[in-house]
This record gives sequence, structure tokens and C-alpha cells, in this order.
Amino acid sequence: MLDFIVEVEKKGYLVLDEANLLTLAKCEKFTIIRDVIISDADSADTELVASRCEFPFHTDGTFLTIPPKYVVIIVKEAQSGGQISLSNIDSTLKRTIIGMRAKYRSNTSVFESPIYNESLCMFRYRRDFMSPTNGMLDSEFQDMLDDIESKLTNRQILVGKIDPGYGIILNNHNFVHKRSEFAGRRVIRRIWLDINS
Repeated sequence: MLDFIVEVEKKGYLVLDEANLLTLAKCEKFTIIRDVIISDADSADTELVASRCEFPFHTDGTFLTIPPKYVVIIVKEAQSGGQISLSNIDSTLKRTIIGMRAKYRSNTSVFESPIYNESLCMFRYRRDFMSPTNGMLDSEFQDMLDDIESKLTNRQILVGKIDPGYGIILNNHNFVHKRSEFAGRRVIRRIWLDINS
């Protein structure tokens, strides 16, 4: 397991089979914050329902005080579409967003946070949960987010379609991920992990 952890730290993400991802998630280095089944249809085992349309670049858990360090996405069922793309928050992008802040919406509150928290080396991004702060006009804020997304798109890494029985672990503080539109049935298991102190 240590080799996989080192590889994820070095590369930022790793595609593995389900058994290795679950073993990794349950190792003593990590604490599982959340473990949910996400499906395109409401069924007995579904905890969250996914939209079939494209899900744009985002980090998971933006509504948490500190989002999970790692995200594991395991594909349980997939028919058509649903390709995964990633983008690294590199030093060039970090320099352009240092000092930028946003308001983030959760189910119960709104709070303000840096988009890139330099002291935690953490990027927090989910456009549909963000709004302007510091007197910035909404049009200026949307232009800023358009610029960020353009930079993310220009450096995106296409992981592609992940087959059932496989998945990905990624560094949620330094990578954003997105999923393309899909058709047919799709079921994933998503696990949020933090590093134990």
C-alpha cells in the first residue's frame, strides 16, 4: 500500500482496481470522512442522485471547513460516456489566484474562504457553490471564474472512461476533476479521505 500512497503523492492521482482502492482507503494512514453511493436513479442503495449532464471542474467538499485531502471514485456500473478529466493546480495558476476569495454555500450556511489557501496548499472550487465577496461585482467574479476554468481546461488530463471494477484516487487539494455527460445506468462509490495525524 505504501507504494500506492507514494505514487498518489507524487503524481496527484492513480487509477486502480476496486480491491486496491478499498484497501488503500481503509489503511491506517487515512480516515474515511464520507462513503456514499451515487447513481443516476433513485434506488434503495443510492444516497445521492447524479445528473446525466456534464459535471464541470470542481473539488469535492467545498462546503466543509477543510475539504477532504483525497477523493476515491469507484465505478460500480457504467454504460456510455462519463469520461473523467483532471487538471492540476500548478504554480502558474496558484500565482494568479493567490489572495482571491469567494463565498461558499453549504446546506446550512455561507462562509468566506480563499479560492487557494496558501498555508494549507488547498484549492477550493465548485462554481455553482461560489459567489463574490469583498464588494466584487458578480460580472467581475464570473469573468475571474471563466479565466480560472480556461486555465484548467488548457492543462486538463483526460483519464477517460473508467470501467466498472476500477476507479481513481486523486489529491482533492491540488487537482480538480470533471465528468462528461453519460447515458444509461451509472453507479459510483465515492469515498472522501483525510490523512491521519
